[in-house]
Amino acid sequence: MGIFNTLQKKRKLEDSEDFEKDLFSIMEFLATLGKDVKEIYDLSFKIKKLRSKERAEVEDKKQLKLLEKEIKEWDEFLEKFVMFDRDVAVASQRVKKISSILAEEADKMPINPQLKLMVKKKDEWVFNW
Repeated sequence: MGIFNTLQKKRKLEDSEDFEKDLFSIMEFLATLGKDVKEIYDLSFKIKKLRSKERAEVEDKKQLKLLEKEIKEWDEFLEKFVMFDRDVAVASQRVKKISSILAEEADKMPINPQLKLMVKKKDEWVFNW
């Protein structure tokens, strides 16, 4: 019989189920991160080139055309960036929720005092980010 069988965490089952669901959602988000970030980066690079071209152009009509193209590209960038930002915000809330659950369990259980202190003081654990 293990130590966790004798010690009760006294946590509602829903919290435990949420922990697993949140962790799974975070993992799914992280798995797609590389593709999303690359796409946003590529769009920003494209806009940088367009901006440079537009600023270097001396003919008014060509400059206006380039500016219009730049605005359209920026719109696409904004759409992707905002979607990415929302995904990050949701994942951050899940990370904070899981951290809170673990911190609460660490507080109630007889774990290593250094770990207890880390969970209570470390910036990442107290969401000082």
